[in-house]
Amino acid sequence: PAVQEEQEKDDDDDDTDGGKSGGGSSNRGLFDDYLDDSNSSRTSGIRNPVVSQILRANPVCADCGNRDPDWASLNLGIILCIECSGVHRSLGVHVSKVRSLRLDTMREFEYNLLLSMGNDKVNKIWEAGLHHQKGWTKPSGGASRKAKEEWIKSKYLWKGFLEYRSEDGREQVDRVAKFSSDLFEAARRCDLSAI
Repeated sequence: PAVQEEQEKDDDDDDTDGGKSGGGSSNRGLFDDYLDDSNSSRTSGIRNPVVSQILRANPVCADCGNRDPDWASLNLGIILCIECSGVHRSLGVHVSKVRSLRLDTMREFEYNLLLSMGNDKVNKIWEAGLHHQKGWTKPSGGASRKAKEEWIKSKYLWKGFLEYRSEDGREQVDRVAKFSSDLFEAARRCDLSAI
């Protein structure tokens, strides 16, 4: 009983400021204090107004077309359904860094990246060469996990649906050199869409 009373006292001491001290595991974002005033059931309960904008701008999953995705790949700039987000997680963070738009807190620049990029812009890059690949079609929301996994790995890990132009170079080493140079120039100009 004495140990239990001491633990309860310690618990009470930790909570004296209502958990607002900034210490501990609280991970608050820039917009977390704002309430969303949207009437949409998809965005109700979201405390960050930028998340609501991101969800409205990306009504379907980037990889399978499932409606109402609420997961994001931060380094790819896309919005995903929960099943595709699981496949993305399995690729590793060096390929796809996945976060929940509803559950996780992100930094302002991550929200802004998702808002400025989005599924349509990103898919125009990653799927531009799909017509060159025989036998490939984008999976639907009802497709098996295996079909989605094969698509996602082919798209992002093996870069199988990118469009290569003759000026990009014939060999992979030439393409990497050109793309690295293009990336550097786009970053130097702060041209996010060129990246």
